[in-house]
Amino acid sequence: MYSVTSISNNTEQLILYTTYDDFRHSVDTLLNEVLERLGK
Repeated sequence: MYSVTSISNNTEQLILYTTYDDFRHSVDTLLNEVLERLGK
């Protein structure tokens, strides 16, 4: 059985990971745009 604390911690980790993943994706997209502009 999961304790409430355990479920809460897992949810927080999932939210943190998802936010980090979206942030990293945004940074990658931005870097690609900048490199394309510099390359032209």
